[in-house]
Amino acid sequence: MNSNNDDIIPKLKFISRLNKGDKINVKNMYIQSNNFYNWINRSFFNIDDRANTLMFVHTTVKRGFDLLLHHIDSTNPFDIILCQNLYNDLKNTQVGFSNLRETYIEDVMFSCKIDALVEETAAKLAEIESKYRILASRDFDEKNDRIDRNVDKNDKNDRNVDKNEKNDKPKKNNT
Repeated sequence: MNSNNDDIIPKLKFISRLNKGDKINVKNMYIQSNNFYNWINRSFFNIDDRANTLMFVHTTVKRGFDLLLHHIDSTNPFDIILCQNLYNDLKNTQVGFSNLRETYIEDVMFSCKIDALVEETAAKLAEIESKYRILASRDFDEKNDRIDRNVDKNDKNDRNVDKNEKNDKPKKNNT
């Protein structure tokens, strides 16, 4: 993977985890809560506004699609998994977009720009899904349930192995 693209996946995940009221410090890549101190700081000292946020999310999503489309025709197993993960990460940004819209609900133009980005992202994802037969994975809870079931299965297997090992040990003769 290109070093210029190394930060795309974490940024997509970052966007998808935004909550209502979260404001992004774009320069330092962290979330600031919406309070008076941060408002003063963002307004006068470390100028960071919703225009920066909009530019950040738009650029990140665009670069995410660029990376996905760069690897989509590959038959390399790494690239196939990378594309599936990128697709899911791009799909999950919709949650963050919705929460950003709620954060800046009083700004009609910002909300409209976020809505346009949501629609554009959904259209591109639908096109990719139909053209390349990439399917969105189920939500993370189902993924975690599968992982938990596998862990449980492995634990059972380990217990069975332990039990079999105990049965295979020669018994001590107490005579």
